[in-house]
Amino acid sequence: MLPPGKEVVETVPFDVILSAGIGLAVAWAGKAQVRLARSGFWNRQLLVVACFQLLVFCPLGAYLYLFHGDWSWNYFLDPGQLPQWMGFVAIGAYAVAAIAGFAVGARLVRTDRTGVLVYAIAAVCGVLGLYFLVFATRFWWVGSFAEFHGVAGHPGMRALPVSELGHVFFVVGPVFVGVLLWLLVTQRLHGLRLERAAAALDEETRQKS
Repeated sequence: MLPPGKEVVETVPFDVILSAGIGLAVAWAGKAQVRLARSGFWNRQLLVVACFQLLVFCPLGAYLYLFHGDWSWNYFLDPGQLPQWMGFVAIGAYAVAAIAGFAVGARLVRTDRTGVLVYAIAAVCGVLGLYFLVFATRFWWVGSFAEFHGVAGHPGMRALPVSELGHVFFVVGPVFVGVLLWLLVTQRLHGLRLERAAAALDEETRQKS
């Protein structure tokens, strides 16, 4: 059984930071589309972010919160003692963070500060990596709030790989990462095609003049 400890932290904030990073990454991957769009916010890339959150991230977050709520809060809070609407707030925060991240990224792209955007994405990755390393044991152990805090009569916690949650991650994790990478790569490739087309048009215009 994992001994109780004081250094606990929630995975919900981790997911909020990750969502913001995804929004920034989409803005960078689709920077050509963002530059060409009439609006820096209401554009196709915003729809890409919203669809990913609606179809992939938020459903996964909702599953974790509903069926593994203790782990989702990393035993910092007892889901059984929280109001029911707290889950909706947590899931909604993921979507809001992603959209906010995209809005910031799009603003940086349209003001020709893509370098700052790259640094922002790197900073988010650094924070997430440090977050995970410092609190790795809080992600590793799966059980209830009572089990984590050593309440008498509760069995020991299970390591993530041999738990039901670990089996879910074994299937869903690669799919999640694969979809995200596919999304970013396709957006970037489309952007490169647009940039080449724009460069060719500019060259043709100069030759005619």
